[in-house]
Amino acid sequence: MNKDDSKVLDLAAAIRTIATDPSIPKNRRISRCSALRAFARCLGVQPALIPASASYFRSQIRFLTPGRTDLSESRLGVVKSALGFVLKYLYGGEGIKPRRSELDPDFARLLLLVGDKWQTMALKRFFYFCVRQKLKPKDVSTTVLAQYADYLINVTLAENPSRSLRMIEKLWNRYREIYSSWPDIRLSLAQHSTASMKLSPEFEADIARYETFLAGSMPHPDTRELIIKPLARSSIVQHARALRRCAMRKV
Repeated sequence: MNKDDSKVLDLAAAIRTIATDPSIPKNRRISRCSALRAFARCLGVQPALIPASASYFRSQIRFLTPGRTDLSESRLGVVKSALGFVLKYLYGGEGIKPRRSELDPDFARLLLLVGDKWQTMALKRFFYFCVRQKLKPKDVSTTVLAQYADYLINVTLAENPSRSLRMIEKLWNRYREIYSSWPDIRLSLAQHSTASMKLSPEFEADIARYETFLAGSMPHPDTRELIIKPLARSSIVQHARALRRCAMRKV
């Protein structure tokens, strides 16, 4: 299903869209929507206030533990799987594990040159992305790496995408120098600086009010109700950072 990935929906809208999509079997619709509502209950936030974005999901799922949520490991696994499904369904993304593709023989030959298991895993996810873009090793460039960075950060639940991206850049350039059969293309990951980018005072004021609401110190402006389960300060900070990053991409 094709969606406009330039617009980040809220979780309530995502639930409504999934619940009314006849292309998804009814039992799966019920299961996934239930898991998404469970995610909102774990956070103590109404689904309409939760952005359906990878950066937000990623910042919160590390806090989803049985001790903090009173949910079993298996149920939390279903919740995390549902979050990955949202990203795949709305934006063509994937969950924590990479979406498998048939690996091109040319990329497979490059992987044979990589001896370390962890290095192979880091490069393989990037290679799968390149294959889905119908690229060959000779087509890989800094532009492709930038596209992959945008994909990894915005539509996947990959843990610590920045670290993975730096590793790909380092490994690609290292093997380029070692093996003559490796494409003679040097990759350079663009450094995005937000130091010179400022959000409007009105936006920052809204963020401050929202943080106060999430902390349970201020009622919702429409319902006049306090949040059911206030978030920990660390969660609020992570959420505010995710919202600022989304806003920065629109500037």
